[in-house]
Amino acid sequence: MVQQCVKWLLIAACYLLGTGSASAGVVTASLPLFNGSGINETQTWGTLTFTIPAAEFINPLTDTAMFSGQFGNDDPLYGPVGQISGTSIHQVFADGIEIARCDYADACYTGPGYMWNYILSGANLSILDDGEVVITTTQTDCCIVRQGPLTLMIGTTSVVPEPHQSSLLLGGLLIFYLQRKRLAGALSLFQH
Repeated sequence: MVQQCVKWLLIAACYLLGTGSASAGVVTASLPLFNGSGINETQTWGTLTFTIPAAEFINPLTDTAMFSGQFGNDDPLYGPVGQISGTSIHQVFADGIEIARCDYADACYTGPGYMWNYILSGANLSILDDGEVVITTTQTDCCIVRQGPLTLMIGTTSVVPEPHQSSLLLGGLLIFYLQRKRLAGALSLFQH
């Protein structure tokens, strides 16, 4: 009976040691500020390129990616030096997924320097599989699309798991069992 319990305890410990949680890393990419042509059309801002380290991957169940940008920018060609100018009505897309929008009544249109973020998760993370994301803007009103620098931060998962707390607990139980067995063996020497 005891040997059967020990056998299952060892099997469980080995399983849990091999299926621990994975540590996360962060991969980043960025684009400089962008000024559109002033024409109501779709324009390419640029392509974000990045490399996921060999020991990591993007897990659509647990990882996310975040795009961060700013409506308006401080390009001296379009406003006073050091002052952030406003932007036109437009949308920003990452490989066809809308990640930002500035409409008439939004703070981004009425006041410059409005920060925005977009969290990419689940199935949408598949746009990152090829190591690049094309960023476009579509202007739908007068003036000029103005965007501050854009940053992409990608959370990744390590392919090498780390031990769970439960596997550490099982390891402790295993040590406790082995110590008891050793003590029981030592006591049996005195009984004969």
